[in-house]
Amino acid sequence: MPDLPATQWYYTSGSERKGPVSLDEMLTLIGSGVVSRTTLVWHDQLPDWTQAALVGLPFVGPPPLAATHVSDALVWIVSVLPLAGLLVVQALDLGALGSFLLFFIAYSALCFADERALKTAGYDVSTLGVWWLFLIPVYLWKRAKLLKQVPAYFWVWIGCVVVSLF
Repeated sequence: MPDLPATQWYYTSGSERKGPVSLDEMLTLIGSGVVSRTTLVWHDQLPDWTQAALVGLPFVGPPPLAATHVSDALVWIVSVLPLAGLLVVQALDLGALGSFLLFFIAYSALCFADERALKTAGYDVSTLGVWWLFLIPVYLWKRAKLLKQVPAYFWVWIGCVVVSLF
């Protein structure tokens, strides 16, 4: 383990700043999973908030898989669902409530499965929250940022929604 300052540490939890905590407390937070590799941390020898994995804090286990090794299949299905779902809704003549329920169930199942796949790949999905239940574009945007990808599936979803309105 590199030399870490015995100074007071701060870390983020959601949009809140937590701390100060000692180095020993920080190590305990890492061990309990409260502080992950991507959690922002700061102490008086850092110029700015930095991801915990980049300041030499010890983490057990390998880092997350590279984004190129994580399947985007489910999220691409989510992105074209407005058009595909529209065809199904018209074919089945479900009405407004039926259409809402169909989309809600489909989006929920697909995004939940995608989030589980990201977690299995080692990503901290806590930043994604439950946006997939309410605002699909927010989930798509946050997912792209988490994996450091261009948010192409976000823009495809927006395009499909616009096209499906006409």
